[in-house]
Amino acid sequence: MFSQNFIKPFVSILLIVITLLSVVFVKMETRRLGYSVLKKTRNEKSLIDARRDLDMRFARLTRPGRIEQIALRRLDLKRAQKGQIVQLFFDKNESSSISRVQ
Repeated sequence: MFSQNFIKPFVSILLIVITLLSVVFVKMETRRLGYSVLKKTRNEKSLIDARRDLDMRFARLTRPGRIEQIALRRLDLKRAQKGQIVQLFFDKNESSSISRVQ
């Protein structure tokens, strides 16, 4: 069998090797996670930019002047005249609402 003098150095060397391998593994994992965080951060920034672009496009498409132009040109609607009665319908079950343009 192995003597005590042989087992103690072997266990010590094995413990040092395992510790060094653990340190290397932790450093590699830290670097991998760092790259993953960097990739996710870039993706988040691109999504934020895309959202900002969509918000600006939505604002341009829904601005009142543009909607008025579409109503006048494409839908052949006319501006409400002063004193004209505008009838608004909300729901089939509710009575209609009538308002006068000032």
